[in-house]
Amino acid sequence: METIANQHIHKINMTLKFLEHEHYITKDIYQQLFLQRNDIQLKNV
Repeated sequence: METIANQHIHKINMTLKFLEHEHYITKDIYQQLFLQRNDIQLKNV
């Protein structure tokens, strides 16, 4: 579960980096949306 979460976070961050690099979003927005692993809490389902 931890590995899957990390993979998803990585994909989201790479997408945000691309959007910022291509100027679709500003650096401010990029920094606000960029996810850290400890920002996410996993819960058992």
